[in-house]
Amino acid sequence: KTLADGMAEYPRSFSKVYVSLIRAGEASGSLQKNLAQLSLQLQKDHELTSKIRGAMMYPAVILATGLLVTVGIFVFILPSISGIFASLQVELPLPTKLMLWVSETLQADGIVILPAFVAAVWALVHVLRLKAVRPLTHRVILRIPVIGKLSQQTNLARFTRLMGTLLQSGIPIQDALGISETVLKNVRYRELFRRVHEDVVRGKTLSSLLEAEPHLIPTMALRLIRVGEETGTLGEMFTYLANFYEVEVDDATRNLPALLEPLLIIGIGAMVGGLALAILSRFIRSSDRSEKHAHSTRLHPARSDHRRLPRDGAVRHRLFRLFHAQERHRRARRAAGGIAPALGRRARPKRRGRNE
Repeated sequence: KTLADGMAEYPRSFSKVYVSLIRAGEASGSLQKNLAQLSLQLQKDHELTSKIRGAMMYPAVILATGLLVTVGIFVFILPSISGIFASLQVELPLPTKLMLWVSETLQADGIVILPAFVAAVWALVHVLRLKAVRPLTHRVILRIPVIGKLSQQTNLARFTRLMGTLLQSGIPIQDALGISETVLKNVRYRELFRRVHEDVVRGKTLSSLLEAEPHLIPTMALRLIRVGEETGTLGEMFTYLANFYEVEVDDATRNLPALLEPLLIIGIGAMVGGLALAILSRFIRSSDRSEKHAHSTRLHPARSDHRRLPRDGAVRHRLFRLFHAQERHRRARRAAGGIAPALGRRARPKRRGRNE
């Protein structure tokens, strides 16, 4: 048996890429060259995967931290101040009621709710990975502004790198397309190149088939593929495209944290601000009412004094008449334009000058 036949017996350890490159090297006498290209292919694929994981690590840590802070507020902080809301004996706003209900629920059944939440997240992730759901999920991913562009560049970098390696190793384009479609992670791209593979076998050109999917294949890549077909340098063109898209992915993963950081800060700020507003809204309303009452007291002192009058009937009646008499006296003085003396005293006449 040849080396390629021996590797083909262990598909879990050696994929079709290994077997095809080594078989082509054995047939053409360039096994050493193909092994070097295989090593480069594996290195590039590992670097690409590491960059994607590194770019996703920062947003994941920020979101996890925000979630933990929120749970800590509901479990540890809100129970300590819930007695203040109960002592107010007033109608609480709906956000405050909802927040207190969540806090009480976590306090009472947190041992059951938290494992159930983790199980629900785990089930959701596995549902999104089902074959029946993946086409819809991957279609949505490609339409997300920043993540979609990164996913497109990643899939094109993997495909063009492997196509360039296979074609330069002497493998026909029909076999190269069948092997390269297996390394694509996005179902939309995998279905596209599966159809392209079937049509290329029937005799159609690669560039004419890719023209029908402009949202998946950029115009620049399509032009270079057409030039490669016309000049017989399709393998070199795929290698050039692979280098180009790998640089694009490198720049995108380096700038992704800077692009997502403002969105994450705004999201966490809105979450914390909503919690703070739900907690303090009752106190803010009480403070506004106190300020309005103080303002009314300054503008209408007699009315304010009238509210604070004693409840005894005779005393209340006498004080009420006294206050209103003082108020009428103040108005009369303001109307006369002079400074009047105290209530009950006779005002002194103005002294005339000598000239008068």
